[in-house]
Amino acid sequence: MDEDQNDEVSREEAEKAVVTAFLDHWKQLRERLVAGEDLAIARADRFLAGSPQARLRIARRFYSEEHAGRLAALAESEVRELLEPWLETAIDYWRQEEVDRQDVFSRLRTCPTSEYLMVVERHAGGLLVDRYPGDDSFYDDVYERTAAGCSVGGIVRVFKSTGEAFTLGERRSAGAGLKREFAIGYADAGDDEPWVCSVWDTDDDREVAVCIEEDHEEQP
Repeated sequence: MDEDQNDEVSREEAEKAVVTAFLDHWKQLRERLVAGEDLAIARADRFLAGSPQARLRIARRFYSEEHAGRLAALAESEVRELLEPWLETAIDYWRQEEVDRQDVFSRLRTCPTSEYLMVVERHAGGLLVDRYPGDDSFYDDVYERTAAGCSVGGIVRVFKSTGEAFTLGERRSAGAGLKREFAIGYADAGDDEPWVCSVWDTDDDREVAVCIEEDHEEQP
């Protein structure tokens, strides 16, 4: 996409698309929850935690009728403020990708509709930004996003799709969950390269991060 085409999607338009998608998403979820649908059971496996019990506890809070109702009732300005931890990064990333105008909007609208927004800062340079889990990607696990093929790892930052802060317990669970997800993908791939995934310290309670890098100590 050249500069003129990129400018067709202004920051204001991009923010509006994300905010509208957020409100539409949570209004629909609120209606489904009021109707009695158990979204926590249906989507518990999508949450990052070290055990099924922890994932379900987190899902119960996230997909509660009270939580959905509160988010669905936010003003647009409040949504922009809430999504501040990842909104600018996602907008900049998708506006710079070599995709057409409609695809930029399509990608941005999906950002607030999963459980997390993931930003991978590659050790070799560059970013990868997408919702997590992604649903529409064949290679969606943490390993494939960071260490598969010619990748050399990176810092993986995870934000709630709502931009809300993690509780201390949720941060611990999410860190354990990221390590677990990486280990599963690593084992499934049968990768011969030694990798290590460790929790990356961050002072911002709105994000959880891990560092994935080659384990040079393991190499001969």
